[in-house]
Amino acid sequence: NADSLRARSVHLRHGFHAIGAVNLRGAEIANNLELDGGRVANPAGVALSLNAARIGGVVFLRNGFTAQGEINFTGAYIGLGVDCSGARFDGDGTSAFTANGAKFGRKVDFSGATALGQVSLVASEIGSDLSLDRADFSSATLRIERARIRGGIFARNTQFGSEGFMDLSGASADSLDD
Repeated sequence: NADSLRARSVHLRHGFHAIGAVNLRGAEIANNLELDGGRVANPAGVALSLNAARIGGVVFLRNGFTAQGEINFTGAYIGLGVDCSGARFDGDGTSAFTANGAKFGRKVDFSGATALGQVSLVASEIGSDLSLDRADFSSATLRIERARIRGGIFARNTQFGSEGFMDLSGASADSLDD
């Protein structure tokens, strides 16, 4: 538990494994939060909470990062965006990744990621692109309602199956490239 933590950078990567919730609610991190290659597991609830956190740099959840349980960015401000390329989010059929009302200064990248459950960016603001290229959402619901994306939505070679779909109701973006 590191609620309201103040730090220059936080590095929990390559071999980091947490069983139970990792709480960084309300944290203020001046630069990057890095969890590359890490694993967090709390299948019954929130695995990583960044609710109302302020991160000045990038949040890295990539290079084999795995979560069992929900990743929650609700109301967070991430200055330079989030990179989830190649990550796996397993919400066990419920919420896998929630960033409702979050503000990302730049790109949100789910390229090559896999999600099981709901990925929600409802009413979020993204300063440049939302990249979903090569992502596997065949067992996920992607909710982007009322999101404001100041770049494009890129969903090239993205898989949606019979259990998965993307809802863009009321969202705005410069372009949609599938």
